[in-house]
This record gives sequence, C-alpha cells and structure tokens, in this order.
Amino acid sequence: MDNTIKFMEPFVKLIDMSPKNVHLTQYILELSLLDMTFLKYRPSLLAAAGIYLVNKIRRVEDIWPDILVGVTGYE
Repeated sequence: MDNTIKFMEPFVKLIDMSPKNVHLTQYILELSLLDMTFLKYRPSLLAAAGIYLVNKIRRVEDIWPDILVGVTGYE
C-alpha cells in the first residue's frame, strides 16, 4: 500500500485535486488491500485507477487530464 500512496501523492498534486477527493482516493486504495487479486497490479496503475474513479464519481470535468497521461503513460 505504501508504494501505491507514493504514486498517488505526486499525481494528485499535479492536478491540484481537492483534499476531499484525495482522501476519498486514499480510502478506495485502502479498500483494495482487502482483495488479494489487486496484488497483481502495479502500484502506479492502482493509484491512477483510484484517481480516475474518484474523478468520475465526483463528476470532475477533466476525468483524466493530459498531464497525467504524459506522466503515467496511462490513457
């Protein structure tokens, strides 16, 4: 989990995510710890997925900004 949070922190700073959404993202990532099947995914992918999910749920205008595409390589 520590590695996932290490990836999440700079990603959310890049997009200036609100503290409320950051905490929700962290909570979702913590929930992923309860399911062993998530261990097969890279921490950077889990962090990206958490950010994407929160942006989608909270109806953020730009769900996956271009800056994150450039930094993560995930589209």
